[in-house]
Amino acid sequence: MLFELLFCSVVFAPRQADAAQIIIKNPSLQWAWPYSTNNIVFNIYSQTDLALPHSMWPIIATTTGTQFAITENLPAQFFFVCASNTATGMVSPMP
Repeated sequence: MLFELLFCSVVFAPRQADAAQIIIKNPSLQWAWPYSTNNIVFNIYSQTDLALPHSMWPIIATTTGTQFAITENLPAQFFFVCASNTATGMVSPMP
């Protein structure tokens, strides 16, 4: 089932108004993937403008692991991670 194979999670950074008060250096994204498979990669999307639809957010990285270090610290940055099956081409839906 698609639901069992793919997932998408959303991670939010501080709001713009709060960003001046909160400085996070070298943040890292982590997520759980309960299935054992060699065919899954994770696409990490990022954007600073929540007004843009998720379909317009760029992929900033693709990884086979379940964590990713953020190298660019922006005042307000938002992320989501989607799984993609490289064998079938199935991709989890965007939030």
